[in-house]
Amino acid sequence: MSGSNFRFTVWFEGRGSIKGTNEMANLSINGKAFDIDIEPDTPLLWAIRENAGLTGTKYGCGIAQCGACTVHVGGVAMRSCGITVGEASGQQITTIEGLAANGTLHKVQQAWIANDVPQCGYCQTGMIMAVARCSRTSAEPSDQDIDGGHHQYCRCGTFTAGARGNSRRRERLRGRHESACQLNRRAFVIGTAAAGAGLALALDVPFGGPTVARAADGSPEVNAWVVIRPDNSVVIRIARSEMGQGTLTGLAQLVAEELDCDWSKVVTEFPTPGQSVARKRPWGDFSTGGSHGIRGSQEYVRKGGATARVMLIQAAANEWKVPASECTAANGVIRHTPSRRTTTYGKVAEAAAKLAPPADVKLKDPKDWKIAGKPLKRLDTLDKTTGATIYGIDVKLPAC
Repeated sequence: MSGSNFRFTVWFEGRGSIKGTNEMANLSINGKAFDIDIEPDTPLLWAIRENAGLTGTKYGCGIAQCGACTVHVGGVAMRSCGITVGEASGQQITTIEGLAANGTLHKVQQAWIANDVPQCGYCQTGMIMAVARCSRTSAEPSDQDIDGGHHQYCRCGTFTAGARGNSRRRERLRGRHESACQLNRRAFVIGTAAAGAGLALALDVPFGGPTVARAADGSPEVNAWVVIRPDNSVVIRIARSEMGQGTLTGLAQLVAEELDCDWSKVVTEFPTPGQSVARKRPWGDFSTGGSHGIRGSQEYVRKGGATARVMLIQAAANEWKVPASECTAANGVIRHTPSRRTTTYGKVAEAAAKLAPPADVKLKDPKDWKIAGKPLKRLDTLDKTTGATIYGIDVKLPAC
Protein backbone atom coordinates (compact mmCIF):
# COMPACT_ATOMS: atom_id res chain seq x y z
CA MET A 1 0.00 0.00 0.00
CA SER A 2 1.10 3.56 -0.57
CA GLY A 3 0.02 7.03 0.38
CA SER A 4 0.27 9.25 3.42
CA ASN A 5 -1.99 6.99 5.48
CA PHE A 6 0.41 4.06 5.25
CA ARG A 7 3.82 5.28 6.34
CA PHE A 8 6.31 2.74 7.60
CA THR A 9 8.75 5.18 9.19
CA VAL A 10 9.90 4.24 12.68
CA TRP A 11 9.16 7.39 14.62
CA PHE A 12 11.22 8.08 17.72
CA GLU A 13 11.17 11.80 18.44
CA GLY A 14 14.03 13.06 20.52
CA ARG A 15 15.44 9.70 21.62
CA GLY A 16 18.86 10.45 22.97
CA SER A 17 21.23 8.66 25.28
CA ILE A 18 19.06 8.67 28.40
CA LYS A 19 20.79 6.85 31.23
CA GLY A 20 19.06 3.74 32.56
CA THR A 21 18.34 2.79 36.11
CA ASN A 22 18.70 -0.32 38.25
CA GLU A 23 15.91 -2.81 39.03
CA MET A 24 13.79 -0.20 40.87
CA ALA A 25 12.52 2.37 38.40
CA ASN A 26 11.14 5.74 39.41
CA LEU A 27 8.52 6.88 36.92
CA SER A 28 6.57 10.14 37.06
CA ILE A 29 3.33 9.55 35.18
CA ASN A 30 0.72 12.28 34.94
CA GLY A 31 2.32 14.03 37.90
CA LYS A 32 2.24 10.96 40.15
CA ALA A 33 5.35 9.06 41.27
CA PHE A 34 5.53 5.30 40.71
CA ASP A 35 8.35 3.21 42.20
CA ILE A 36 8.26 0.05 40.14
CA ASP A 37 10.36 -3.09 40.60
CA ILE A 38 10.90 -3.95 36.95
CA GLU A 39 13.63 -4.85 34.50
CA PRO A 40 15.04 -1.61 33.07
CA ASP A 41 14.82 -2.87 29.48
CA THR A 42 11.06 -3.46 29.76
CA PRO A 43 9.12 -1.35 27.24
CA LEU A 44 7.60 1.68 28.91
CA LEU A 45 4.21 0.67 27.48
CA TRP A 46 3.95 -2.32 29.78
CA ALA A 47 4.96 -0.37 32.88
CA ILE A 48 2.24 2.18 32.07
CA ARG A 49 -0.43 -0.44 31.49
CA GLU A 50 0.45 -3.25 33.89
CA ASN A 51 2.22 -1.48 36.74
CA ALA A 52 0.60 1.95 36.74
CA GLY A 53 -2.78 0.55 35.64
CA LEU A 54 -3.33 3.20 32.96
CA THR A 55 -4.90 1.31 30.06
CA GLY A 56 -5.71 4.25 27.78
CA THR A 57 -2.32 3.75 26.10
CA LYS A 58 -2.76 0.81 23.71
CA TYR A 59 -0.57 -1.97 22.40
CA GLY A 60 -0.74 -2.02 18.63
CA CYS A 61 2.24 -3.45 16.80
CA GLY A 62 5.07 -3.62 19.34
CA ILE A 63 7.61 -2.21 16.85
CA ALA A 64 6.86 1.53 17.10
CA GLN A 65 5.10 1.63 13.73
CA CYS A 66 1.38 2.13 14.32
CA GLY A 67 1.40 4.87 16.98
CA ALA A 68 -1.38 3.47 19.20
CA CYS A 69 0.97 3.60 22.21
CA THR A 70 2.08 7.24 21.85
CA VAL A 71 2.72 9.15 25.08
CA HIS A 72 4.70 12.27 25.98
CA VAL A 73 8.10 11.71 27.58
CA GLY A 74 9.86 14.86 28.69
CA GLY A 75 7.41 16.87 26.60
CA VAL A 76 8.17 14.87 23.44
CA ALA A 77 5.70 12.52 21.74
CA MET A 78 7.18 9.02 21.78
CA ARG A 79 5.93 5.53 21.08
CA SER A 80 6.04 3.80 24.41
CA CYS A 81 6.62 0.32 23.01
CA GLY A 82 9.94 1.58 21.61
CA ILE A 83 11.39 3.27 24.69
CA THR A 84 12.45 1.36 27.78
CA VAL A 85 11.60 1.96 31.40
CA GLY A 86 15.25 2.72 32.03
CA GLU A 87 15.31 5.41 29.38
CA ALA A 88 12.12 7.05 30.63
CA SER A 89 12.97 6.92 34.33
CA GLY A 90 13.27 10.35 35.91
CA GLN A 91 11.40 12.12 33.10
CA GLN A 92 7.87 13.51 33.13
CA ILE A 93 5.53 11.09 31.34
CA THR A 94 2.05 12.09 30.20
CA THR A 95 -0.52 9.57 29.01
CA ILE A 96 -3.97 10.18 27.57
CA GLU A 97 -5.41 10.04 31.10
CA GLY A 98 -3.31 13.08 32.03
CA LEU A 99 -3.90 15.19 28.93
CA ALA A 100 -6.96 17.02 30.29
CA ALA A 101 -6.26 19.70 32.88
CA ASN A 102 -8.53 20.60 35.83
CA GLY A 103 -11.50 18.80 34.32
CA THR A 104 -11.14 20.56 30.97
CA LEU A 105 -10.34 18.49 27.91
CA HIS A 106 -7.31 19.32 25.78
CA LYS A 107 -8.14 21.27 22.61
CA VAL A 108 -7.29 18.26 20.44
CA GLN A 109 -9.73 16.12 22.42
CA GLN A 110 -12.34 18.83 21.97
CA ALA A 111 -11.80 18.79 18.21
CA TRP A 112 -12.04 14.99 18.09
CA ILE A 113 -15.35 15.07 19.99
CA ALA A 114 -16.76 17.93 17.89
CA ASN A 115 -16.18 15.88 14.73
CA ASP A 116 -17.07 12.44 16.17
CA VAL A 117 -13.75 11.17 14.84
CA PRO A 118 -13.42 7.77 16.60
CA GLN A 119 -15.03 4.62 15.28
CA CYS A 120 -13.83 1.63 17.30
CA GLY A 121 -11.54 4.12 19.06
CA TYR A 122 -8.67 1.74 19.82
CA CYS A 123 -5.96 3.80 18.14
CA GLN A 124 -7.44 7.23 18.82
CA THR A 125 -5.65 7.94 22.10
CA GLY A 126 -2.33 7.51 20.31
CA MET A 127 -3.45 9.82 17.52
CA ILE A 128 -4.55 12.47 19.99
CA MET A 129 -1.29 12.30 21.94
CA ALA A 130 0.73 12.60 18.73
CA VAL A 131 -1.19 15.64 17.53
CA ALA A 132 -1.30 17.30 20.96
CA ARG A 133 2.49 17.52 21.09
CA CYS A 134 2.53 20.41 18.60
CA SER A 135 0.47 22.63 20.90
CA ARG A 136 3.16 22.20 23.55
CA THR A 137 5.95 23.28 21.23
CA SER A 138 4.34 26.15 19.35
CA ALA A 139 1.75 28.72 20.33
CA GLU A 140 0.97 29.21 16.62
CA PRO A 141 1.45 25.78 15.02
CA SER A 142 1.35 25.66 11.25
CA ASP A 143 -0.66 23.12 9.29
CA GLN A 144 2.61 21.30 8.62
CA ASP A 145 3.41 21.26 12.35
CA ILE A 146 0.04 19.81 13.21
CA ASP A 147 -0.07 17.24 10.42
CA GLY A 148 3.51 16.22 11.09
CA GLY A 149 2.44 14.33 14.20
CA HIS A 150 -0.28 12.36 12.45
CA HIS A 151 1.74 9.39 11.15
CA GLN A 152 -0.66 6.90 12.66
CA TYR A 153 -2.44 3.77 11.51
CA CYS A 154 -6.20 3.41 11.84
CA ARG A 155 -7.75 0.18 10.64
CA CYS A 156 -11.22 1.75 10.81
CA GLY A 157 -10.09 4.33 8.27
CA THR A 158 -10.91 7.42 10.32
CA PHE A 159 -8.43 9.52 8.36
CA THR A 160 -11.19 11.50 6.63
CA ALA A 161 -12.88 12.25 9.95
CA GLY A 162 -9.46 12.96 11.39
CA ALA A 163 -8.87 15.48 8.62
CA ARG A 164 -12.07 17.26 9.64
CA GLY A 165 -10.83 17.11 13.20
CA ASN A 166 -7.48 18.48 12.02
CA SER A 167 -9.20 21.49 10.50
CA ARG A 168 -11.03 22.24 13.71
CA ARG A 169 -8.04 21.49 15.91
CA ARG A 170 -6.01 24.01 13.89
CA GLU A 171 -8.56 26.58 14.92
CA ARG A 172 -8.51 25.47 18.54
CA LEU A 173 -4.75 25.11 18.78
CA ARG A 174 -4.33 28.64 17.43
CA GLY A 175 -6.74 29.98 20.01
CA ARG A 176 -9.55 30.97 17.65
CA HIS A 177 -12.05 29.05 19.75
CA GLU A 178 -11.74 29.66 23.47
CA SER A 179 -14.72 27.62 24.66
CA ALA A 180 -13.65 24.68 26.82
CA CYS A 181 -15.23 21.24 26.68
CA GLN A 182 -15.90 20.23 30.27
CA LEU A 183 -15.94 16.58 31.26
CA ASN A 184 -19.69 16.05 31.18
CA ARG A 185 -21.89 14.17 33.59
CA ARG A 186 -21.84 10.95 31.53
CA ALA A 187 -18.24 10.37 32.59
CA PHE A 188 -19.26 10.38 36.24
CA VAL A 189 -22.62 8.58 36.36
CA ILE A 190 -21.91 5.60 34.14
CA GLY A 191 -19.94 3.78 36.81
CA THR A 192 -22.98 3.54 39.09
CA ALA A 193 -25.53 2.60 36.46
CA ALA A 194 -27.00 -0.34 38.35
CA ALA A 195 -27.09 1.31 41.76
CA GLY A 196 -29.63 3.47 43.55
CA ALA A 197 -33.38 3.34 43.95
CA GLY A 198 -34.09 3.58 40.26
CA LEU A 199 -36.22 1.55 37.92
CA ALA A 200 -34.55 -1.33 36.06
CA LEU A 201 -36.69 -2.42 33.15
CA ALA A 202 -36.54 -5.99 31.84
CA LEU A 203 -38.45 -6.52 28.63
CA ASP A 204 -39.88 -10.05 28.40
CA VAL A 205 -38.79 -10.60 24.80
CA PRO A 206 -39.31 -13.95 23.06
CA PHE A 207 -36.10 -15.42 24.50
CA GLY A 208 -37.40 -16.81 27.79
CA GLY A 209 -36.74 -13.69 29.88
CA PRO A 210 -38.30 -13.38 33.32
CA THR A 211 -41.61 -11.56 33.77
CA VAL A 212 -40.59 -10.30 37.23
CA ALA A 213 -37.09 -9.69 38.57
CA ARG A 214 -35.60 -7.46 41.24
CA ALA A 215 -33.55 -4.27 40.94
CA ALA A 216 -30.42 -3.77 43.01
CA ASP A 217 -32.43 -2.02 45.72
CA GLY A 218 -35.03 -4.82 45.85
CA SER A 219 -37.73 -3.00 43.87
CA PRO A 220 -39.64 -5.05 41.30
CA GLU A 221 -38.29 -4.71 37.82
CA VAL A 222 -40.44 -4.39 34.76
CA ASN A 223 -37.86 -4.89 32.02
CA ALA A 224 -34.08 -5.20 31.68
CA TRP A 225 -33.41 -2.35 29.26
CA VAL A 226 -33.64 0.91 31.16
CA VAL A 227 -32.70 2.27 34.58
CA ILE A 228 -34.20 5.60 35.65
CA ARG A 229 -32.69 7.30 38.66
CA PRO A 230 -34.35 9.80 41.01
CA ASP A 231 -32.40 12.64 39.35
CA ASN A 232 -34.09 11.74 36.03
CA SER A 233 -30.91 10.39 34.46
CA VAL A 234 -31.45 7.34 32.28
CA VAL A 235 -29.22 4.31 31.79
CA ILE A 236 -30.01 2.30 28.67
CA ARG A 237 -28.61 -1.22 28.55
CA ILE A 238 -27.11 -2.35 25.27
CA ALA A 239 -26.72 -6.06 24.49
CA ARG A 240 -24.83 -5.70 21.20
CA SER A 241 -21.14 -4.97 20.83
CA GLU A 242 -19.94 -1.55 19.69
CA MET A 243 -17.40 -2.21 16.95
CA GLY A 244 -17.13 1.34 15.66
CA GLN A 245 -20.21 1.62 13.47
CA GLY A 246 -22.36 3.42 16.06
CA THR A 247 -24.54 0.49 17.16
CA LEU A 248 -24.42 1.55 20.81
CA THR A 249 -25.72 5.04 20.11
CA GLY A 250 -28.21 3.86 17.51
CA LEU A 251 -29.82 1.33 19.84
CA ALA A 252 -29.89 3.88 22.65
CA GLN A 253 -31.64 6.33 20.32
CA LEU A 254 -34.34 3.77 19.53
CA VAL A 255 -35.04 3.09 23.21
CA ALA A 256 -34.89 6.79 24.14
CA GLU A 257 -37.26 7.69 21.31
CA GLU A 258 -39.99 5.41 22.57
CA LEU A 259 -39.25 6.25 26.20
CA ASP A 260 -39.56 10.00 25.50
CA CYS A 261 -36.70 10.77 27.86
CA ASP A 262 -34.20 13.63 27.94
CA TRP A 263 -31.44 12.56 25.53
CA SER A 264 -28.90 14.79 27.27
CA LYS A 265 -29.29 12.64 30.40
CA VAL A 266 -28.82 9.27 28.69
CA VAL A 267 -25.85 7.00 29.37
CA THR A 268 -25.37 3.36 28.43
CA GLU A 269 -24.04 0.19 29.97
CA PHE A 270 -23.39 -3.33 28.76
CA PRO A 271 -24.88 -6.23 30.70
CA THR A 272 -22.49 -9.18 30.84
CA PRO A 273 -23.11 -12.59 29.27
CA GLY A 274 -22.96 -14.01 32.78
CA GLN A 275 -25.78 -11.73 33.90
CA SER A 276 -27.75 -12.75 30.85
CA VAL A 277 -27.40 -16.45 31.63
CA ALA A 278 -28.22 -15.94 35.31
CA ARG A 279 -31.41 -14.07 34.36
CA LYS A 280 -32.44 -16.50 31.61
CA ARG A 281 -31.45 -14.29 28.69
CA PRO A 282 -33.77 -11.28 29.10
CA TRP A 283 -31.68 -9.30 26.56
CA GLY A 284 -31.88 -11.96 23.89
CA ASP A 285 -29.07 -12.44 21.39
CA PHE A 286 -25.72 -10.88 22.32
CA SER A 287 -24.09 -11.58 18.95
CA THR A 288 -23.00 -8.69 16.73
CA GLY A 289 -22.15 -9.03 13.06
CA GLY A 290 -23.40 -8.78 9.51
CA SER A 291 -25.04 -5.39 10.18
CA HIS A 292 -27.66 -7.10 12.36
CA GLY A 293 -26.96 -5.20 15.59
CA ILE A 294 -29.78 -2.72 15.04
CA ARG A 295 -31.74 -4.43 12.28
CA GLY A 296 -32.16 -7.64 14.26
CA SER A 297 -33.25 -6.09 17.54
CA GLN A 298 -34.79 -2.71 16.73
CA GLU A 299 -38.40 -3.79 17.30
CA TYR A 300 -38.02 -5.32 20.74
CA VAL A 301 -35.68 -2.64 22.09
CA ARG A 302 -38.18 -0.02 20.96
CA LYS A 303 -40.90 -1.94 22.79
CA GLY A 304 -38.71 -1.84 25.89
CA GLY A 305 -38.70 1.95 25.78
CA ALA A 306 -42.39 2.21 24.94
CA THR A 307 -43.38 -0.20 27.73
CA ALA A 308 -41.44 1.85 30.23
CA ARG A 309 -43.07 5.08 29.08
CA VAL A 310 -46.58 3.65 29.41
CA MET A 311 -45.87 2.40 32.92
CA LEU A 312 -44.30 5.67 34.04
CA ILE A 313 -47.33 7.59 32.78
CA GLN A 314 -49.65 5.14 34.53
CA ALA A 315 -47.75 5.57 37.80
CA ALA A 316 -48.14 9.36 37.57
CA ALA A 317 -51.83 9.03 36.71
CA ASN A 318 -52.37 6.77 39.72
CA GLU A 319 -50.70 9.33 41.98
CA TRP A 320 -52.90 12.11 40.62
CA LYS A 321 -55.99 9.85 40.51
CA VAL A 322 -56.69 10.75 36.89
CA PRO A 323 -57.04 8.67 33.70
CA ALA A 324 -53.71 7.89 32.05
CA SER A 325 -55.25 8.99 28.76
CA GLU A 326 -55.21 12.58 30.06
CA CYS A 327 -51.43 12.45 30.59
CA THR A 328 -48.58 12.90 28.16
CA ALA A 329 -44.82 12.47 28.40
CA ALA A 330 -41.96 14.29 26.73
CA ASN A 331 -38.31 14.81 27.56
CA GLY A 332 -38.60 12.85 30.80
CA VAL A 333 -41.51 14.95 32.13
CA ILE A 334 -45.10 13.74 32.55
CA ARG A 335 -47.93 16.27 32.27
CA HIS A 336 -51.59 16.08 33.20
CA THR A 337 -53.09 18.37 30.58
CA PRO A 338 -56.36 19.41 32.31
CA SER A 339 -54.77 20.36 35.65
CA ARG A 340 -51.35 21.32 34.23
CA ARG A 341 -49.61 19.25 36.90
CA THR A 342 -46.19 17.84 36.07
CA THR A 343 -43.76 15.30 37.47
CA THR A 344 -40.58 13.65 36.29
CA TYR A 345 -39.73 10.06 35.43
CA GLY A 346 -37.32 9.92 38.34
CA LYS A 347 -40.07 10.79 40.84
CA VAL A 348 -42.46 8.04 39.71
CA ALA A 349 -39.91 5.34 38.81
CA GLU A 350 -40.33 3.48 42.10
CA ALA A 351 -44.13 3.31 41.71
CA ALA A 352 -43.88 2.37 38.04
CA ALA A 353 -41.65 -0.58 38.89
CA LYS A 354 -44.50 -2.14 40.85
CA LEU A 355 -47.01 -2.03 38.00
CA ALA A 356 -47.85 -4.88 35.65
CA PRO A 357 -46.55 -4.20 32.16
CA PRO A 358 -49.11 -3.65 29.40
CA ALA A 359 -49.86 -6.62 27.18
CA ASP A 360 -48.94 -4.59 24.12
CA VAL A 361 -47.68 -1.13 23.28
CA LYS A 362 -47.97 1.02 20.20
CA LEU A 363 -44.70 2.15 18.65
CA LYS A 364 -44.24 5.58 17.15
CA ASP A 365 -44.48 6.23 13.44
CA PRO A 366 -40.91 6.90 12.22
CA LYS A 367 -42.09 10.16 10.69
CA ASP A 368 -42.63 11.43 14.24
CA TRP A 369 -39.16 10.52 15.51
CA LYS A 370 -37.18 13.27 17.20
CA ILE A 371 -34.24 11.21 18.50
CA ALA A 372 -34.04 7.95 16.55
CA GLY A 373 -32.52 8.20 13.11
CA LYS A 374 -31.16 11.68 13.76
CA PRO A 375 -27.44 12.60 13.37
CA LEU A 376 -26.75 13.00 17.09
CA LYS A 377 -23.31 12.92 18.66
CA ARG A 378 -22.24 9.43 19.60
CA LEU A 379 -22.46 8.54 23.27
CA ASP A 380 -19.13 6.71 23.31
CA THR A 381 -16.89 9.39 21.78
CA LEU A 382 -15.92 11.08 25.04
CA ASP A 383 -14.59 7.88 26.61
CA LYS A 384 -12.70 7.00 23.43
CA THR A 385 -10.86 10.34 23.51
CA THR A 386 -9.94 10.13 27.19
CA GLY A 387 -8.78 6.50 27.38
CA ALA A 388 -11.74 5.39 29.49
CA THR A 389 -13.16 2.85 27.03
CA ILE A 390 -12.36 -0.73 28.05
CA TYR A 391 -11.27 -3.17 25.34
CA GLY A 392 -10.54 -6.87 25.60
CA ILE A 393 -6.84 -6.25 26.15
CA ASP A 394 -7.68 -4.06 29.15
CA VAL A 395 -9.69 -6.67 31.05
CA LYS A 396 -8.04 -8.39 34.00
CA LEU A 397 -9.69 -11.56 35.21
CA PRO A 398 -9.72 -12.33 38.93
CA ALA A 399 -6.95 -14.61 40.09
CA CYS A 400 -7.89 -18.28 40.15
